[in-house]
Amino acid sequence: MGLPLVVECHVMDSMEYEEEEEEEEEEEEEEEEEEEEEEEEEEEEEEEEEEEEEEEEEEEEEEEEEEEEEEEERKKKEEEEEEEEEEEGGRRRGGRRRGRRGGRRKEEEEEEEEEEKEEEEEEEEEEEEEEEEEEEEEQEEEEEEEEEEKEEEEEEKKKKRRRKKKEEEEEREEEGRRREERRKKEEEEGRREEERRRRRRKRRKKKRRKKRKKEEEEEKKRRKKRRRKKRRRRKRRRRRREERRGERRKKRRKKKRRKKKRRKRTKRRKKKRRKRTKRRKRRKRRKEEEEEEEEEKEEEEEEEEEEERGRRRRRRRRGGGGRRGGGGRERGEEEEEEEKEEEEEEEEKKEEEEEEEEEEEEEEEEERKRRRRRRRRKRKRRRRRKSKRSKRRKSKRRRKRKRKKKRKRKKKKKKKKRRKLHD
Repeated sequence: MGLPLVVECHVMDSMEYEEEEEEEEEEEEEEEEEEEEEEEEEEEEEEEEEEEEEEEEEEEEEEEEEEEEEEEERKKKEEEEEEEEEEEGGRRRGGRRRGRRGGRRKEEEEEEEEEEKEEEEEEEEEEEEEEEEEEEEEQEEEEEEEEEEKEEEEEEKKKKRRRKKKEEEEEREEEGRRREERRKKEEEEGRREEERRRRRRKRRKKKRRKKRKKEEEEEKKRRKKRRRKKRRRRKRRRRRREERRGERRKKRRKKKRRKKKRRKRTKRRKKKRRKRTKRRKRRKRRKEEEEEEEEEKEEEEEEEEEEERGRRRRRRRRGGGGRRGGGGRERGEEEEEEEKEEEEEEEEKKEEEEEEEEEEEEEEEEERKRRRRRRRRKRKRRRRRKSKRSKRRKSKRRRKRKRKKKRKRKKKKKKKKRRKLHD
């Protein structure tokens, strides 16, 4: 008679454990869903960053194309100017200028070829690094798959052992029931035979009733304890959920604040850049206007000087005409001196023009070097962004793996607890 009550207790315990397991599984599912939502938000942010970078790259490519077109136009203009100078200035001067400019072009072409080689080598190194990273990731994934297969095999073995234990327990219970039935039959037969055995059986019945009452009271107490534990657990879980939600809200607000601050910073910086550019343009215009005014003044002064020289020549010619004999010689010397002065002035003008051309070429070379430096800086920025992206993705994968491992450990611990309780 005592065995069915034990069976009922066992069934009740198993039902309560199943309910606890279901609640824990629901909580785990909620946590997984929250983690997936966070991962999706991070992925969306990364996609936005990638789109911004692609737009920047497109703008940079357009700038490079515009610069190349400007260089081609400038080269064409230089060639046309060279041809005109050759036609006007004679063969010697044209040959010298051609030699100078041809050497400079060769140097520029050699520099461009060296830069292209360096860029190709850097791109090859980046591709090799990316391939190595992909191989490492594949190896890690294979190792994880092998570990998962091993764990599944171990779980299957454990399930088989549990089944065997359950079957053995059921067989024992069936044997106990059969024994009870035999005993009842023997008692009924013994009642007819002897009254002593009846008394003994009555005493035994009383004792059993007392035991049952005690067991029932103990069971009630246990149930109360379990209910209290469940309530406490639920309260704890609710508190934790609310705390997590509060933390998430704080994080979201923080992100929003940071975004606002970033936008404000960018706006301020853009305003400052525009102001700087405007100031530079104004300064350039002022300088150009001042230079033009100075050039006009110099030209006016030169014209005035030439007019004064012409007046002097006329005066000399007029004054020398009244003399006898020697006036013609003096006039010839004066004319020769004037011609020499004019030739010297023309040579000085030519030298000044050549110096100005050389200065312009040097300025253009400096501008090209600046553009090249800008391009190099932009490429470096792109590489850094790409490396940061790859690092973020790697860290994401590591977090995912850690979460998976944590979940598996928790599940294993829960299974062990269940086994112990069932045993």
